[in-house]
Amino acid sequence: MEKYPERVKLSWKTVRTVCYIIYWLVVLELIKHRVSLPVLLKVFEPSLRRTRKEKDVRHFIHTLDALLGRLYRADFCFQRSLILFRYLRSARYPVRIHYGVTYKHNQLRGHAWLTVDGKYLLERTDPRSVYTVIYTYPLHTPKHSEVHYEYVLETYHQAQRASA
Repeated sequence: MEKYPERVKLSWKTVRTVCYIIYWLVVLELIKHRVSLPVLLKVFEPSLRRTRKEKDVRHFIHTLDALLGRLYRADFCFQRSLILFRYLRSARYPVRIHYGVTYKHNQLRGHAWLTVDGKYLLERTDPRSVYTVIYTYPLHTPKHSEVHYEYVLETYHQAQRASA
């Protein structure tokens, strides 16, 4: 007799987070080929800003990685960076999004990543060692920073440990 996995009990918080992510993924998929990158980033720039708890940020990053990993399997840095950019900006993080390209094996490759307080977020190494930066938004980070890079990085590592 086969054993079926136990049902996963979803909290309302997880359902809301998944709905938020899916909403912005749909928006992204509908407009990404119709508008320029600066216009796309203006769409993803949040108008409302509110403080978020550490556990909410950790939960969001974990849910985003899990969902994008299932939907795209690989190469989802563009989607991940845009959605996380929006979420962190709405939470008043001094986050910037960067786009870079490289040419290897007769192929042009791109990558998107985030920085918080000038430090790389969720990257193992400095992406600039591989990619040439072609666009950064915003050009200057906000002067007011309630949260710092170490907090965001620790939040991410805690989410990674929780998923393992």
